Amino acid sequence: MSLFKRTIRSAAVLASATAALLGLGAVSAHADTAPGVMAKPRLSINKLGGDQCQLTVITNVGMTQAQAQYQVDNGATVRIEVWADDLVYDNRVYKAPNALLTASKYDSGLIVTAQPKVPCSYLNEDKSQNFDAEGDEIYAKVIFEGPGYSRMAKNSNVVNGRW
Repeated sequence: MSLFKRTIRSAAVLASATAALLGLGAVSAHADTAPGVMAKPRLSINKLGGDQCQLTVITNVGMTQAQAQYQVDNGATVRIEVWADDLVYDNRVYKAPNALLTASKYDSGLIVTAQPKVPCSYLNEDKSQNFDAEGDEIYAKVIFEGPGYSRMAKNSNVVNGRW
């Protein structure tokens, strides 16, 4: 396993543990996800310093461990897109690399985790004080495509902040 994949896998485990400790939608909270259904993704955004923000997206698709491992081994992909939630229309502000997929050992399905780092300025959707009274509203769109499953897409919670 490459250093990159080990780093991503370690980050995913850390994100899942952090989410469990903070009550942000731990993987065990999705254990009852119906087969073939994607749970509502959870998004959190943390400023890292300077103009860097780290996004954490966690969800799962309900299926058995064997089905999840089949998806991992046979090219299933999950794209993460970051969107600005606007009154008139939503606009995509960032397209992240594909998420990490893991087959759960506890039958909660295919676990999806992503922790892209982006310039915080990407998340400043309004770029104007006139429209920024409430701050910026950001959500993630998670798109799953895998063998034997129809394409699935779900939006995460909306995170408000000033970036």
